[in-house]
Amino acid sequence: MRTLRKAPALLGLGLALLLAVGCAAPQKSGRIRSLGDTVFRLNHAYRWKDFATVRKMLDPAQVAEFDRRFVEPGDDLVIVDTEVGEVDVPEKEALSATLQLTLKWYLLPSISVTTTRLRCTLHNKDGRWLLIRQEEVGKEGTGPLDLP
Repeated sequence: MRTLRKAPALLGLGLALLLAVGCAAPQKSGRIRSLGDTVFRLNHAYRWKDFATVRKMLDPAQVAEFDRRFVEPGDDLVIVDTEVGEVDVPEKEALSATLQLTLKWYLLPSISVTTTRLRCTLHNKDGRWLLIRQEEVGKEGTGPLDLP
């Protein structure tokens, strides 16, 4: 009879554990899904020089530098193509990600197309992905993006 009295308590504990585990998985998959949307919007915004959209995705500390590099050149900066490469989510909680973004661009009056590969670091903060860092990849001594 004692075992029957404990059964509802054990059943309740088991149900609580299942709910806790079940709730963690949807949060991660939701972050992954929103990361995919963010990567798509970021790529599209760079391609069409929709810098207002990129600015909304930036960590506020990065906005001034971004404006100097991309907005100030105005119409002289022509982005010919963009391509998203590898997207890496290194931790199981999916709170940060790194993506490779390739930009093909030129700065008028030159018409020589330059290819720049960027490593973009994103962090999920309060359910929103923020672009917190961009670095140029493939140059000796990888440093901050110096475009243009």
